[in-house]
Amino acid sequence: MTGKKSYWIVGKIRDGWHSSYDLRCHILDNDGLIRHTFSVGGESSYRAEILQHWEMIRRYMEESPAALPFPPLHLYTCTEPTLWNCFLIQVGAVSGFNGLKSLPYLVFGSIWAFFRWISQKTCRTPRWPAEVEAVCQIAEDDPYRLPEPRQTAERDGLTEEEFLQEIDYIRSAKEAALAYEQANPVPSGP
Repeated sequence: MTGKKSYWIVGKIRDGWHSSYDLRCHILDNDGLIRHTFSVGGESSYRAEILQHWEMIRRYMEESPAALPFPPLHLYTCTEPTLWNCFLIQVGAVSGFNGLKSLPYLVFGSIWAFFRWISQKTCRTPRWPAEVEAVCQIAEDDPYRLPEPRQTAERDGLTEEEFLQEIDYIRSAKEAALAYEQANPVPSGP
């Protein structure tokens, strides 16, 4: 990325009374002005979960996938901008609701899925520069090479033991994030 720099931040999204966070990258030009912004991964109600995500990326990039606390790594989100994938992501966001409340949330989630799909169809797709792509080719026999799922939430090749290991890791990571948030409250405001 000749002449450009990346600047990573934990972004804050304010929606009424609720705040959520995401991992964002600003691409700066030679004058230090932001030219492009994109987010990586999902959002969370806890800033600490985004910091955990950043640490996972750092370990993966600087050390290796073996340095991650929950190998093997699995991909669950398909980046293909289909209406079905957008629907699956939104349904996953409301899956904790049940009973009579679920229908309104399902309707609301479906509407948001449609807008997510429109956004994905009309937004610029991030692309790595050719020089980065050239040095980042993954060997066919690389043990960490993972195929992208055909649709979101697909879990091909995940054993029951790996699934339970991942669930346990997610539980402990959420507990650690909550403890961090309680010990280090984020100042209110924009």
